[in-house]
Amino acid sequence: MQLKLESPKILSDIVSIISELVTEVRRKVNNEGISLTAIDPANVAMVYFKIPADMFSQFNLEKNEVLGINLESLRSVLKRCGLGSSLMLSKEDNF
Repeated sequence: MQLKLESPKILSDIVSIISELVTEVRRKVNNEGISLTAIDPANVAMVYFKIPADMFSQFNLEKNEVLGINLESLRSVLKRCGLGSSLMLSKEDNF
């Protein structure tokens, strides 16, 4: 799996907002794009989020994937993406 996003600022802002409610999520990646559904620990709020595949400049997917992601860790990585930079997400085996 290799995904390339030309504007990581958008994803950074969204992850920042979602991480206020939940800390870990399972993202589903399929031919339609990336989606997540999460409920906060108090079972008060539910988050549904989707990035369509056409938002990525590169979207190579061999099979559907479910990725467990710690949003705080992702948020710290996304803070390093400056203006004009792109973000490459890849998964090989279990890494």
